[in-house]
Amino acid sequence: MEAVGSFLAAVHDSGGLIGAISLAEFVVSSVLGPWPEGKGCFDLLEDEVLVDAQRGIYLTPGYTLATSLPHLHTGIHNLCQAIFQDLEKRDVSR
Repeated sequence: MEAVGSFLAAVHDSGGLIGAISLAEFVVSSVLGPWPEGKGCFDLLEDEVLVDAQRGIYLTPGYTLATSLPHLHTGIHNLCQAIFQDLEKRDVSR
């Protein structure tokens, strides 16, 4: 766990974006602190993405709430899209 924590901290410190699916939220929050407004994957809809734009971290519930593979796919797809959109904003501003 120490190596994962060091990796996440290094990515975050370098300005990288971090996406967490399902219970990975607990790993990320143990390193970077709680999610905005105290929310977590159990507070989201199955395809929803919680975005903490200020810290560059993203969360979707994954298997914690998905009732089928298509719902799981949609949530992960939405998480990736949110990250890609923020990456595009960064490229435009450079």
